[in-house]
Amino acid sequence: MDKKLPSKSSVRKAGKRISEAGSVRAASKEDIDIVDNWRKAHLKPLTAISMWLRKPSQETTGLSPAQRLKRLNTVLDKLISGRSKDAATMQDLGGCRLIFGDLQALSEFRHYLEKGSRARHELLHYENKYDYIASPKETGYRGVHYVYGYRSSSEANAHLDGLERFPINLHRIRRRRSSFRIPGA
Repeated sequence: MDKKLPSKSSVRKAGKRISEAGSVRAASKEDIDIVDNWRKAHLKPLTAISMWLRKPSQETTGLSPAQRLKRLNTVLDKLISGRSKDAATMQDLGGCRLIFGDLQALSEFRHYLEKGSRARHELLHYENKYDYIASPKETGYRGVHYVYGYRSSSEANAHLDGLERFPINLHRIRRRRSSFRIPGA
């Protein structure tokens, strides 16, 4: 990856050209490299956000947050298929997921995110905008999403402050009761 972060304008233009090309094979390597460098540049801020969530997540659930950077092929597919119009503002280039065993733990963690954290990262929407537990999707999906903008705490990473839109997905798992019984118990 180049040390220099591509500009949003160059990423936007490269994404548009990829979309207009209609296929990965028809897209230029230069445009693909620009979008890929933009995608890769999100790894450091994504790791910082994951680390910010690690301790409170472990205290609440005993688990660390899962993090992922979207694969290049998926980013290109979203651009070519039209599911994403702009590579520079694609909301889910990277994200974290936390799983909670019950609604109380999830609620407490939400309170921490909304009121208790002193992190500089900025919530980019109102608190309940993506609350799919209170208002489940038609598919039955239930979860709560937060989208944060990364804010560096050091001068060395200040050039990454323009990278935004890191989703944090909070989910409650339903534990199924097993009908299995130990013989003789």
